[in-house]
Amino acid sequence: MRVGVISDVHGNLPALAAVLAEIRRESVDAVVSCGDVAAGPLPGATLELLADTLERFVTLASARGEPGPAARLAAAAEMIREQIGMPLSIPDAAFLARTLREPRADLGEQAWEREWSEGRRMTREEAVALAVRIR
Repeated sequence: MRVGVISDVHGNLPALAAVLAEIRRESVDAVVSCGDVAAGPLPGATLELLADTLERFVTLASARGEPGPAARLAAAAEMIREQIGMPLSIPDAAFLARTLREPRADLGEQAWEREWSEGRRMTREEAVALAVRIR
């Protein structure tokens, strides 16, 4: 098992971007975040990058026929965006809504709401761990 570890980012946006790119290249099986992601010089931008990354995995989960993870990741990204006051742009929000149509239909409303609620309760670390399990 290949494990990626993210630790002590402290709002260092370039470092986080590099680590996330390396994690994608290395196809790790799990990611462990030891915290301290947003404390530092660029906390908002760092969390926005994290939300953007989770939203990319929403697209991947949807394409791979994994509606539950797609819903949870989208909800987790939405929570991050709400926390930092950085909503999706109108075109990006429209794209995400289109991407989520099929997963929502596949799950049905009751299951969708359950998955969405679970995603909104996820920690950032849990969301990253879920994202990297999508193949």
